[in-house]
Amino acid sequence: MNRLWDNIIRPIIEKNMKKDIAKKIDDHWSDVNLIKQPKRIRWWQSSTIRKHVNQIVCGEPVNGISEGLNIRLKDLGSTFEYGVSVGFGNGQKEFKLLKEGLVKKFTLFELSDKRIENARKTAEILGLLDRVEFIKGDCFQYEFKEKVDFVHWNNSLHHIRCE
Repeated sequence: MNRLWDNIIRPIIEKNMKKDIAKKIDDHWSDVNLIKQPKRIRWWQSSTIRKHVNQIVCGEPVNGISEGLNIRLKDLGSTFEYGVSVGFGNGQKEFKLLKEGLVKKFTLFELSDKRIENARKTAEILGLLDRVEFIKGDCFQYEFKEKVDFVHWNNSLHHIRCE
């Protein structure tokens, strides 16, 4: 995994992730107010689409965002010691992985101060603050002190600009 990360993924991201892009991402997600948006403007707001995606991923039409992925992880029968999440948003998927014991601890990367603030409050309510680290910044510029054995990059890959 580290060779793939260092030799392929990191150089692509470093080439394409400019500071002005990070600022635009931060500005966008800091200004998003989901309450004011019309219903079902995102694919994950449709139970039919969620069930279809989960059917493809795990063979069962279960409802829930990324539930198919969680079922596949459970099927592996192991717990990941240390995970990293790229663009965690509100953290709900990562918090579920922690609560279900699939991942022991996470370093969560996000570019929006508002999202980090809200996720930190949620983690505190859920009693998970001691198992998560929040970092505003580009995970590809971060020097990890521990071996990463799980990378959660769910619903944020489309933000990476490739030229």
